[in-house]
Amino acid sequence: MATKEDLPDWVEAALKHQGGSARLVDIAKYIWEHHESELRVSGDLFYKRQYDMRWAANQLRRTGKMKAASFILIMENMRLLQVDAGKVAEVPMPFHQVFPLILAFSRQGRGEGREH
Repeated sequence: MATKEDLPDWVEAALKHQGGSARLVDIAKYIWEHHESELRVSGDLFYKRQYDMRWAANQLRRTGKMKAASFILIMENMRLLQVDAGKVAEVPMPFHQVFPLILAFSRQGRGEGREH
């Protein structure tokens, strides 16, 4: 049975398969395609794997196996675009779902909402 602790290895394998850089959705697809049977019998991990996949990426960053993604989001003609390492891709989620995230990061960058 798979556990949360298996995910860093799976995320790392997905990144290697994609040449070292991948969109979150591509990592999720890779994990599903290669570990579906393990996920189906893994209890809660089956339902919370998207969250735990992000946790695994943080673990890889902490151990130096993965760099933090550096990207910017821009809006063009009501489409949200992500620019990362010179590649431009449309963000596969509606702007109304992404905007609160952008707003939260913006506030955090200005020091709003932090405890002093």
